[in-house]
Amino acid sequence: MKKYLLLIAVLLPVVLVADILWDFNSDTEGWDIADLTTNGPYYPPIDYYQVTYVESGGDSGGYISGHDPSSNTFSFRMPENIFDSIQTFENGNITFSLKSSANNWTSEPYLILVANNEVLISEFELPTNVWRTYSIDFVKENFYEYNGGGEPSEEYFSSFMQNINHIYISAEFGSGVFEDTDLDSVVLSGITEVSLSSPNNVEISVENNIVTLNWDPVSGALFYKVFYSDSPNGTFIDVSNQGTFSGPNWTASISSNKGFYYIKAAN
Repeated sequence: MKKYLLLIAVLLPVVLVADILWDFNSDTEGWDIADLTTNGPYYPPIDYYQVTYVESGGDSGGYISGHDPSSNTFSFRMPENIFDSIQTFENGNITFSLKSSANNWTSEPYLILVANNEVLISEFELPTNVWRTYSIDFVKENFYEYNGGGEPSEEYFSSFMQNINHIYISAEFGSGVFEDTDLDSVVLSGITEVSLSSPNNVEISVENNIVTLNWDPVSGALFYKVFYSDSPNGTFIDVSNQGTFSGPNWTASISSNKGFYYIKAAN
């Protein structure tokens, strides 16, 4: 019997204050090294390098490590696929743990934020060779303009926080090209995420007991989930793990004569 499925494609709007965590307990989680010009400007980077993943010995479980690659200022680079999903960083917070084999370069212990090629900096105390946790609130009193403009105005800071597209955590703490710096337990807290739009151009096909769902990518979505019910008014269950995703595409085996699906994007 030919199987007919009705696809109900909806996206529940997401507007929330969220925490985003990188604990490095399985891999590098998309982080790398950006080599920046010493003493600025801190954008654009001069080059990029891979970090090393270490399975144990971190502040909590695994961690990532960078070796000084040059006479420039190397920094850990936050994965940039998160920035499309953030409405604003203002009044949020970042925590992270650092340790380094050197701490005699006192010029650049910085958290560096970049928005539309403009730079704000927050200074923190130098790490040592044991894990140290840092916490920086995203409030204007904690930042100053790289170009010597001092503390930003309220209006400038608010606009800047809505347009951040790069975040670097300095790893350059040795006066020379020799140090190793380690990073663990990075958390963005109290971050306001954007409302996501509904998926467009949703298509469904069934062939040889395989159902395939396709839709246009949703801007700001980091992953998708698929929910199923045998009735449009029934209880929908998460069947994401019963199929295979490939971006905005999901395929799975089916056995019923009809089914009802909806897709949810999340960030």
